[in-house]
Amino acid sequence: DVSLRVAAGEVAGLSGPAGAGKSALISLVLGCSLPTSGSVRVDGIEPRRFVEREGVAYLPQRLTLPSRWRVVDALTRLAILSGVRAAETRRRVESVLRDLGLDDERRTRLGALAPDARVRVGLAQSILADRRVIVLDEPLDGLGAESQELLRGLIVTLRAFDHAILIASRDT
Repeated sequence: DVSLRVAAGEVAGLSGPAGAGKSALISLVLGCSLPTSGSVRVDGIEPRRFVEREGVAYLPQRLTLPSRWRVVDALTRLAILSGVRAAETRRRVESVLRDLGLDDERRTRLGALAPDARVRVGLAQSILADRRVIVLDEPLDGLGAESQELLRGLIVTLRAFDHAILIASRDT
C-alpha cells in the first residue's frame, strides 16, 4: 500500500533497507512493470505512455556500459539515444561534464574510472536530455563527500526548474 505524489519543483525520497521494494516501486513509476492492484499515474496518465511521450531521466542502481568507451563518447552516444537533437548534443555533453566535475576524465575509458567517477557518469547520462521527471535509484551509492555535495547542488538546481525528482536510497 503506497501512495505517493511528487509535484513539479519537489523532491521525494524513498528510503529503506535492501529488499524493501524501492526498486520495484521505481519499476512501476517507469512503466517497466504493472501493479498487482491499484494504479500508478505520472502526470495523470499510465507510466508507460508517459515515458513514451515525454521520457524520464533515470539513473539505474547500476549503470553498465562498455568499459572501453571513453567518458565523452559514452555521453555523446547516450545523448543521441535519449533524443537530444544533433545541434544540442555537444553543448549538453559539455554541460554535464562540467556540472558533474568530469572534465578531467572526459578522455578516460569507463573501465578505468574510480567508482565515484562512474557514479557521476551515470548521473550525467540521466540529465543529458532535459526531462520533467527524474528518477534516481541509489545515487549516493559509491559517491565521495565532495561528489555528494555536487549532487545536492544539482538537485537543488533541477528542482528550481520545476522538475519532479524521485530518489531512492538505502537506510544507513
